[in-house]
Amino acid sequence: HAAVHTDFGVAIYLEQSWIDSNNIHKWSIQFNRLDEALNEWIPFPTKRVREDGGKVYYTLVVPGFSVIAVTGSTAVPEQIYEVADLRISPAAPKGGQDVTISVNVTNNGSVTGNYPANLWINDTIEQTQTVSIGAGQTEAVNFSINKSEASYSVRVERLLGQFFVGVPPTATPVPISA
Repeated sequence: HAAVHTDFGVAIYLEQSWIDSNNIHKWSIQFNRLDEALNEWIPFPTKRVREDGGKVYYTLVVPGFSVIAVTGSTAVPEQIYEVADLRISPAAPKGGQDVTISVNVTNNGSVTGNYPANLWINDTIEQTQTVSIGAGQTEAVNFSINKSEASYSVRVERLLGQFFVGVPPTATPVPISA
């Protein structure tokens, strides 16, 4: 399997023949990195981007160099973590003001697990953090950023939002001559 570095992370392909011969469901493929401090495999988000010439391509962002494992199964895996309640505060900050972006993450599994949280700003991962969450527990995950004046789109998992730093432009009245 080959890897090519890009601005947004890494592009990896898997051979379609390997997926087929192992009877792996195409939506079950997951990439995991070895967190040596925790001595644990941590899954991280990937995006299936295309199929081409017997290869299936994925993009992913790796928060540092580590050992990576590719896993898959014959069925789509159960969703263990539920992400909800995207909050952006303040929604219209002044230039130089910190913005806090928060979500609640619930571990619906039966054991404590480590959730890899990614904050996307304008289609690029801005920050990542790994949060330990007990079985059946919900934890708030907070990101703090400071941006220059502009409009920004926000994504954490499938939750979308936006904020605008500075004063949004207003229409200027134009005099009408008689």
